[in-house]
Amino acid sequence: MTPVAEPPSSASGSGNVTPVQSDDSYWQRPSDPAGPGPEVPTSPAVGPIGIEPADPLAFAGPPADIRYAGPPAMAPPATGWRPERIVEPAPPRRLPAQDHSAIDADEARARAMTYGIGVLAGVALVILLCAVCGRALF
Repeated sequence: MTPVAEPPSSASGSGNVTPVQSDDSYWQRPSDPAGPGPEVPTSPAVGPIGIEPADPLAFAGPPADIRYAGPPAMAPPATGWRPERIVEPAPPRRLPAQDHSAIDADEARARAMTYGIGVLAGVALVILLCAVCGRALF
């Protein structure tokens, strides 16, 4: 049996081994807000309202006293802003009367024709299947 080495007593770790942290500790803010924090990448930018700061890399955003005032007030529309009214079209005409018995007869003939074509296709497929299977078996 091989003896198991005990973990080092110091919390700082030793050698290549670093101490284990919780997953969230990497993303937490530093405990000292005045201390050094992560360096925020900045780029040359134009300040608010198009004013370029004296040191473009030191620009950290608008001053704290600038607040969003909301959208500008709307001016009322001009008096003649609507288009001219177009004359209303005439009401639709009355449809011709339908012969319901003739419509039903046409639907019955169409249904019979559809069933007939389906039966013919089914018979052709059965004959084709018998020919292919009969050739494979005999």
